[in-house]
Amino acid sequence: MDSQNKCQTKQDDDVSPASKVFKVLKEGPLEIKLVMVGLDRAGNTTLLYALKLGEIVTTIPTIGFNVETLDYKDTHITMWDVGGQDKIRQLWKHYIPEMAGFIYCVDSTDKERLEESRAELEDFLKYDGFTKNEFVLILSMKNGSDKESLSLFEMSEKLNLDELLKDRKWTIKEIGSLDSMKDPNFFNECYEWINEIVREVK
Repeated sequence: MDSQNKCQTKQDDDVSPASKVFKVLKEGPLEIKLVMVGLDRAGNTTLLYALKLGEIVTTIPTIGFNVETLDYKDTHITMWDVGGQDKIRQLWKHYIPEMAGFIYCVDSTDKERLEESRAELEDFLKYDGFTKNEFVLILSMKNGSDKESLSLFEMSEKLNLDELLKDRKWTIKEIGSLDSMKDPNFFNECYEWINEIVREVK
């Protein structure tokens, strides 16, 4: 587990946000599907559109799902941002199959809901459509001030990740403030990790 890495690098400004994050990933044809989940207000929908549009947009809690695609040459990602409501879970079977992995967003400043977030992650992992081959990327989202946020080590401990994810390939990484998402390079390290894991099993 690489516990101190932040998903931020520098790149040129002359290509689209999706192109920038995939520039280092092209080693042959790659098409993957990811599912992104988290408690309401964790930041997953904001993250999705920051990746797609390269800007911060006002969002509301996801009811159902949002889906966007990111392309760079022969790399294609379909990203599903899925609501966690119980009535939606019966629809998971439509987008869980052939999923390479999932991204779980947690607000590192919302300490009062960390136990709820841990329980939601545990419940999600019990879905019988999973094969345990899917990777898990935990994103620690700073939706408040740095002083309020927990470190990655503290987040791992609070969420009991070593135990919950012991049978899977996983990592936890940090996403900074909303301002950091305006930098189109902010997710590059996360995509490098995803690419490495996916190509290991292909």
